[in-house]
Amino acid sequence: MSEKRRHVRIHGSARVAFGSGRKSIEGTATDISSSGMRIVAAIGTDSDTLDSVFVRFPDLDGEVQIPARVTRHVSNGSDRVIGLQFEFEAEAQRALIDSYVRAAKNREIQNHGVAANSRKLPRASCSIASVAADSTEATILSLDNVSTDGFLATYDGQLRIGERLMLEFALPADSRPIQSEVSVVYTERNPFHNRSAAGLRIEAIGEVDRARLRNFIVQASSGGTLRTVHTWIAQQGLKSSFQISDRDLVARYCRLLPATGALLHLIPAHGHEVRTGIVTSFDARQWSMTFQLSTGRPIDPAETTLFGSFVADAGSFFFSAAVTRVSDVAVTCSAPRNLFRSEQRSYGRKILEEGAEFALMLDGPDAREIPARLVDISRRGFLCEFPADQEIIAKLEGLASVYYRISESLGLDSQGEIRHLQTSSVSRNGKAKSLIRIGVEAGVRRCRTVVHRIEDAEWNRLPVYRNEVPFLQLPGAVSTPLRFFDGRGRSLCALLNSVGLDRANGTRPDATVFVLPPAFGKKKEALAPLAAVLMANFAAQGEPLAVIRYDGIDRPGESDNVFHDAERGYEMLQYRISGGRSDLQATLDYVQSSPHFRPSRVVLVTFSMSALDARRVLADPANYGLVDYWISAMGLPAAQTALRNTLGGLDVIGNYKMGIPSGVCGLLGHLVDMDRVAQDLIDQRYAYITDARVDMAAIDVPVLWLYGRHDMWAPAAEVEDIMSVAAPAERETVQIPAGHNLRTSDDALRTFKLIAAQTFRALFDCRPETVDPDKNELLEMIVAERERLEQRQAPEPVQYWRDYLVGRGEPGSGYDFYRNLVHFRRFLQREVELLDVHDGMAVADMGCGTGLFLEQLVQLHGAAAGRPTRTVEVTAVDLVAEALESARRKVDAVLTGAGAPVGWNVNYLQADLEPSRLLPVNDLLNDPDLALPRLRGRIEGLTGSICHELQNDPDGSLGRYARALEDCNQPPAGSNGRPLSIAARQALHDLNLAARYLRGQSGPGTQLPFARLLFGSPAKPLSYGFEDGSFDRINASLFISYLFNPDYAIAEFLRVLRPGGRAVVSSMRPDSDISVIFTEYVGEATRHYDGGSELRDAREMLNEAAELFELEEEGYFRFFDAAELTEMLVRAGFVNVRSERSLGDPPQAVIVVAEKPL
Repeated sequence: MSEKRRHVRIHGSARVAFGSGRKSIEGTATDISSSGMRIVAAIGTDSDTLDSVFVRFPDLDGEVQIPARVTRHVSNGSDRVIGLQFEFEAEAQRALIDSYVRAAKNREIQNHGVAANSRKLPRASCSIASVAADSTEATILSLDNVSTDGFLATYDGQLRIGERLMLEFALPADSRPIQSEVSVVYTERNPFHNRSAAGLRIEAIGEVDRARLRNFIVQASSGGTLRTVHTWIAQQGLKSSFQISDRDLVARYCRLLPATGALLHLIPAHGHEVRTGIVTSFDARQWSMTFQLSTGRPIDPAETTLFGSFVADAGSFFFSAAVTRVSDVAVTCSAPRNLFRSEQRSYGRKILEEGAEFALMLDGPDAREIPARLVDISRRGFLCEFPADQEIIAKLEGLASVYYRISESLGLDSQGEIRHLQTSSVSRNGKAKSLIRIGVEAGVRRCRTVVHRIEDAEWNRLPVYRNEVPFLQLPGAVSTPLRFFDGRGRSLCALLNSVGLDRANGTRPDATVFVLPPAFGKKKEALAPLAAVLMANFAAQGEPLAVIRYDGIDRPGESDNVFHDAERGYEMLQYRISGGRSDLQATLDYVQSSPHFRPSRVVLVTFSMSALDARRVLADPANYGLVDYWISAMGLPAAQTALRNTLGGLDVIGNYKMGIPSGVCGLLGHLVDMDRVAQDLIDQRYAYITDARVDMAAIDVPVLWLYGRHDMWAPAAEVEDIMSVAAPAERETVQIPAGHNLRTSDDALRTFKLIAAQTFRALFDCRPETVDPDKNELLEMIVAERERLEQRQAPEPVQYWRDYLVGRGEPGSGYDFYRNLVHFRRFLQREVELLDVHDGMAVADMGCGTGLFLEQLVQLHGAAAGRPTRTVEVTAVDLVAEALESARRKVDAVLTGAGAPVGWNVNYLQADLEPSRLLPVNDLLNDPDLALPRLRGRIEGLTGSICHELQNDPDGSLGRYARALEDCNQPPAGSNGRPLSIAARQALHDLNLAARYLRGQSGPGTQLPFARLLFGSPAKPLSYGFEDGSFDRINASLFISYLFNPDYAIAEFLRVLRPGGRAVVSSMRPDSDISVIFTEYVGEATRHYDGGSELRDAREMLNEAAELFELEEEGYFRFFDAAELTEMLVRAGFVNVRSERSLGDPPQAVIVVAEKPL
């Protein structure tokens, strides 16, 4: 479908003349689009019919007359507001107005930023032709673009503004239906195609369907970005240094692609989805090349053109190729005639006039000068040339850096590092002459550095929760909200934690202050565990401490945001990288003037992208003295490499330098305006490793850089590079065996304790033994901060898990994608081994999903696997019927194949294994000594503040009422002379209501009027529908993390097992980073591609996984480490409990094996 250009709209004002017949009236057009406008004018009541509009736009010469019809006519005081729709008589008229509107829109965005655009969220252009609507007067022919706010629809028939419809449709290449109630916002008639268009606003849609729309927009915008690159190249006709047209040079790169196995990103000219693949062959004689796809759906055979990109020689290349032949996994194209390359040098070149003062000293600063000619310079370096001889070439080949003499006015220092060296022959005056050209990065001096690499054994010996110190009851330890302002008056919200501050004399107490900026896309609450570690250790040493965590502006959290009510993933549409710098600057300024403390030392601890903000702030001479110590943990040295990795090879910085727009892209689950960010990265000198070297040379505070061996974001070579730059203060680099995500895991705690230890060593010249925060208090702190925030509604379980597990319902989609990961298959096979199934056993697979474990279980017990097992009865249980059907197909395929196990029978049971939410109330009835605050975290809605009120129950009246005992029928108004809050009274009411229901004293559970607490369906049975001792083996693979009270499920496993029976239970580990496994998979698929098409859903499953991990971070789900999972099974009554780690290297999951006592 052609691009829908009519949707662009500008909201400025322009003077126009309009009239009916010969009468002409001056007015103001306040809202102009390619299809019509809104006009405000002082006119009488006799102008209800206008047959033409005479438009004099400021940027158009002459008078353009365009017919129109009135669509709205509203009085506004003495003025009238008239809505007009153009009735074009020729396409030339439409094109003229369209051109004007688009040019005005571009100026509007450039002058005022994206906030000038009235559409808050981006749209994904598409064509959805299969749409059903419950209208008797209109037929929806297609949805032409999509956002989470609404749709643009093409229709036949009659639609009325304000009318409501129920739509059902499927996204492109996704058979799962989406249902949404919409209202008609506006309608437009197209006189050339005898069809109409309508703007439809979403009024109601399921949470999971909205998430699917968001994921589609992210995917479509990524594909659209790549397509835009090529469209822009075609329109602008980029030549000069950007274009490679020499046939031999193009052929060189075409040969290089299959030789190196370089990964390409491909998108059809008429498609939305980016594919990845490799070039398997290049035929220079036929000038053709063949691609094999490693991810993504097969290319449509009707497709004529592919757009592609790849990275080589440190540059980003773009090309287009005509398709000649298509199969499921391979595409043959004509080889590109031209390649377009983004600028390799960090900053633009400047050609100097001949005679510029310059000389090289190859043997040191005092050595003999070698005259040379400056070819060009940039902000960070220069290119020079001079006559060559063998002695000079030999010296240059052994040098990493070089001294030179150059004019001080150029600001290029006197020493730099050689980046490239080239010998060439030129002809001058008929004679051949050899020249040496060298490119030098100026101003780089190195110092000797040692990287401390902590190996696995040493790391794992570091104790975790061995020496716990209570901290939360100390004065100031509880998180206190703060609010301060940046230089533009915008509000930042922060949390303050402190210990040891002496405020007795009314003065500001001295304290060591830690400033913790947020990582990309994260909120201040994510760093609560680090704050707890710091408080425990400073309290143990008797040192006063203050910790400030804050939310960034125009980022997730409580600080100011242009989109204050943005949904998850849309909070960063206004994000600028320089915003992080100004946020940090405002926070450091606040630290100096805070009424709560006086900073004796300031320690800045940054994670991920916040390291970019830190180095720019600390390199600014105006900030010298504001920070005493900088610790970068998993920090990014420069932006370009990290963004290229996370955006699938798209070089947004290279695009920007070529003048190619990248648009809105999905970055780690957040939509970001990459053109805005790229400009900021370059302007603010965040982009390049050369920028980082200059900054690190200027930063005059000690720096500790911790980076992870398994971190897929921050390249180790770049970290070690910038930390070896000579600087005025100490530099220390430590590599730890961890990944990028550090929050609550053991690796996180070890890292946070290392930060505390290094701070004491660097600033206090002491090496105390570090301690751990009390684990229960740490959990209390995390939960309290989470409860303080307004919680977003949890997704509806059946729909969420159907979409997560089944995907589009096609082979290889949804959860079945994990079948392709060798680490995941080994993980399942290990679970099968640990389950240890024998002849005649009864086995249950709880939460079986789409049957990936069942498939391995049956395969590994057949004759083909060498361990045949007979007469096994399997019960597979899951919430989602479609997942069970998928499991059935997999198992049937194995059981009907060669070497299948004999006598196996598999039953499939659809059931909700979420334990009844009334079980905690049942515990309350069965245990008279159970205090009400012990129910916190076990009943949704029973917050810490409510429990704090309920714990004050000296006469037991609150507990008796909550248990619905006969001697306490009236709700207590207070306790111990203190009135209860409304929230506490509502919670008591709900507990009493639930208790009476369990005692059989009230009506059906579906009619219980709970006021605050969430109990789900009270009618759900308190136990699973299996008899005691039903099974010999139970497997629960990556299942219990998604239950609200998983310990009740573990207790049920024990009940339904036979004595001596075995359970295998697994969970993702805290801070698990599945992207490590995916990255390894993509690399492996690129090197050893086998021609299969099963990898097509990889990107979609990554989006689903990112959503799942975000829900875990927000508290809806919980991942367990080995100790926690082991304790849960031991507490339930299991024996012989043992654990191991699995799923990748480093392992991302934990498996626990346990037995029921005989």
